[in-house]
Amino acid sequence: MAGHTGRDKKSSSAARRFQSFVLLMGCAGLHIGGLTMQLARGQAEGRPHIEYQRRIEWGMRQLRELPPADRLEVTQRLRNGFIHTNERSQIRARIVLEAINREHWGTSDNDYSLNQGQTVFIHFKHENGRAFVSTRRAADYWLEEMKLESLAPTWHPVESGQDLHHLLGDAGSVVDQSDSLPQEWRNMIQPKAVLRGSDSSPKKGWYEYTHAAQILDRPPEAGKVRILSALPHATGMIGSFYELYRMGRPVLESERWRNLQKQMDQLQDELRAKQEFVPMKLMKIRSSSHHKIETATKDAFIQELAHGNKDFVVLIAHFDGKRLHFPDGSTLTKEELSKITRETAPERTLVLISCDTGSVNQSVESLGEIALRNKLALNVIAPAHKVDAEMVPDLLRGYLMQGKSINDMFVKQENFNIISEASQVPRYSGRFWIHKQKLTASGRAEDESVSV
Repeated sequence: MAGHTGRDKKSSSAARRFQSFVLLMGCAGLHIGGLTMQLARGQAEGRPHIEYQRRIEWGMRQLRELPPADRLEVTQRLRNGFIHTNERSQIRARIVLEAINREHWGTSDNDYSLNQGQTVFIHFKHENGRAFVSTRRAADYWLEEMKLESLAPTWHPVESGQDLHHLLGDAGSVVDQSDSLPQEWRNMIQPKAVLRGSDSSPKKGWYEYTHAAQILDRPPEAGKVRILSALPHATGMIGSFYELYRMGRPVLESERWRNLQKQMDQLQDELRAKQEFVPMKLMKIRSSSHHKIETATKDAFIQELAHGNKDFVVLIAHFDGKRLHFPDGSTLTKEELSKITRETAPERTLVLISCDTGSVNQSVESLGEIALRNKLALNVIAPAHKVDAEMVPDLLRGYLMQGKSINDMFVKQENFNIISEASQVPRYSGRFWIHKQKLTASGRAEDESVSV
C-alpha cells in the first residue's frame, strides 16, 4: 500500500507541474499576443518603430543643414503626398511631417520659390550617338534616405548648353559629377555655383555638397578672412632685383612687379580707410578689425593650413607646376603639401590665386586636389589655367570692398574651379553606412573650368 501511495503522490506532483507549465506558457502566449497587437496598434496610430525613429532623428539633423530652398521642397512634397507609394510610406510621411512641423525654420524658408536656390546633382552620358543628362535634387536624396520615395533617375536628351540650362531651371547650386560634360555646355551654367567632382575629395554624402555650396556665398567678414600675398613685394630697384633672383624670376620683370606692389599697397590703404565705426556711448570709435594683406611666408601658410580656422584663406603666389614660391626664396613643393593633413576639414574655403592649381581628375593631381584630399578645407577654389597677376588688386577689391562673394568674383567672373568629390553617395542603414558607387560616363574634360 505504501508503495502505491508514493507512486500516486509522484504522479500527482508531476501532473501539477505539467499543468503549471501549460498555464505559464498560456500566459506568455497571451502576453506576446497582446504585445504584438500593441505594436500593430502603435504602427497604425503612427508611432514609429525604434529603428525608424533613429532614422527620423538622423534625417532631421541633415534637413536642418540644407539650404532653405531644399527644405521647402521636402516640406511641399510631404504635404502634397506622393504618387505610387504604399500605405506604410504614407504613414511614415505623416510621422516625418509632424517632426518637421515642430521645427521653427524661420521666415527664410518662405522667401524662396519651390525651385529657386535648390541644389541639383547632374550626370552626363552618351548613348547611341546622343547626349543625355540625369538630374537629381537634394530633396530626392533626402526622401529616398527616409524610405518615403524612391524614383529612378530620369535621363533627358540634351542637344545644347541652352537645353542644359533650361533643364536646371532656377537651381542655386549644381554638383557636376560628369568629367565628360562639354566645356561649352558647362559655360552655359556658369551663373550658378557649380561644384566640380574630384576623385581626390574625402566627401562622401550629398548633404556635404549642399553644405559646401552654402559656404561659398558667405560674405567676407573682418577677422575671418586671411589674405597671404607671396607676390614679389620689394618696391626698391635693388631690393626687387635680389628678391626676383631668389624667387627664380627674371630680374627684367622688376618694374612690373614694383608697380603691382604699389597697387597692392594702395588697396591696403583703401581697406584700412574702410574700417567700420562702432557706436559706443554716443561716440563713434574706430574699430581695429579690418581686412589685411600679409606678406606670405612658407611657415605662415603651413601653420594656417594645419591649424587655422578662418572662413576664407586666400593665397596669391607663383606656382611653376611643382612648387609654390615665396618672397624670401623658400618654396613649398607638392610633396611637402601632401604631408600636411587634418583629422577633420575646417568649415572654410581655400582660394589659390596661382597658375594651374585647380585642374580636376587629370592624370596628375593638382595642388587644389591635394589640399582637399588632406582635409585642409571644405572647398578649394583655384584656376586650371594661367592667371595674370595684374588682375589681383581688382579681384581682391571686388571681394573685400564691394561685398561680392567668392563665388561671384573668382568662379563666375574668372572661371576658377570649385573642387569637390565624385559620385559616392552614402545611404543610411541603422547605425551603419553603406556606400553606393553610382556610375558616370567615362572620359575626361580636356579644358577644366569651375570646381569645389
